[in-house]
Amino acid sequence: MDTDTVDWQHFLTRWSAEWADARRDEVDPSPEDEEACREGWLGYAPADGADIAALEERLGCELPPSYCEFLQVSNGWRHAGGFVWELAGTEDAHWHEDAHHLGETFDAVWGEEDNPPQVRAQVGLWARALQLHVDSDATCLLLDPADVGPDGEWAVREWAGWHAAEPRRYPSFAAYMIAMHQQFHRMEAGDRGQRNTDFVNETTREQDAAVGRARTLALRGDYAEAACLLTEAGKYGRPHAAELLDQIARLGGMSGVRRLPPLPGESAFLSDLLPLAAAELTDSGRGADAWLPADPEVFPGTAPAAADILRRMNEGTWRYAPGGAWGEAVDEAREKARRGETDTAWRILRAAIPRWESLGPDHIAPVGLLADPVLAVVLTPERRLELLATPRGEEPGRTPAPN
Repeated sequence: MDTDTVDWQHFLTRWSAEWADARRDEVDPSPEDEEACREGWLGYAPADGADIAALEERLGCELPPSYCEFLQVSNGWRHAGGFVWELAGTEDAHWHEDAHHLGETFDAVWGEEDNPPQVRAQVGLWARALQLHVDSDATCLLLDPADVGPDGEWAVREWAGWHAAEPRRYPSFAAYMIAMHQQFHRMEAGDRGQRNTDFVNETTREQDAAVGRARTLALRGDYAEAACLLTEAGKYGRPHAAELLDQIARLGGMSGVRRLPPLPGESAFLSDLLPLAAAELTDSGRGADAWLPADPEVFPGTAPAAADILRRMNEGTWRYAPGGAWGEAVDEAREKARRGETDTAWRILRAAIPRWESLGPDHIAPVGLLADPVLAVVLTPERRLELLATPRGEEPGRTPAPN
């Protein structure tokens, strides 16, 4: 969603309906939540021009545009994500008083001379900010009048006492609200491997369709566009988004993506992902005693296979062994690479990439190559990107120029 063109009425109405639907079977809800479910509305009556003018007069300044636009649709909000239970409207918004003296602690750290300018600029935040949280789980929500964009938007800073981290910055109130809608979706969707399949609505259908488009684009070689769609869908916690993005990132098509641990439910768990995790553990030099995939209490069904893969990886005997025509090319390429003919090995692999077959909806690339001790050296960074850009899995597309 574009933060510059938020249709607040549509956005907040959709969010309210999704929240209410997710709470239909809640036992013993609060009177406020019961009312919100019944009415399908997490907000309040709109603020009028006089309400907003009175708030600006009380504060002595003009408010940022997206917060004003929000107030004109709902004068406050309930359940902004999972940790801010009540968001201020025109009556409750006020300058933060720093009753707990958080400013003293943060200013001392932020104000150190060797900090970059953007860090030092945060000094005084707790003293100057507009407080928007009314009721929360030890979470502070602050609008910063000293951090203003060219569009007149004030940055939002979110800080939780139970989270050992710096305040999180959002460039505008609109950006914060969109992020909280996404947080709500992630929490309702459930964790990887423990999905809430009953959580279905207009937003989930849109984002799941985007994951499907992204998968097709990735198989056709358009990994950059696929990564954009998957990044957005991942913010909503949609199935397969993070897993597919992880494969693009491992082959160098995107930076800054957190590596995912393999889960038994993934299509390429045994053939690609688990061996890759074992290879990374072996290369790191860390001990394998606490390697979760091999723990029978955590993964009773696959722990023996994981232990065997790790053993073979440590011995140097594990080999990437897919089937079909692609598997035959992999075997041929390995023999060339073993003799030091890495360029020839790459030419064999490159010619066979279109014949590679996906193992399931969460598998878009032969990342198992990266775990093979012989073939991994063939895949230079440039060749990894060429692999990503090559159509495969019976999808049409334009083959890139040889690298």
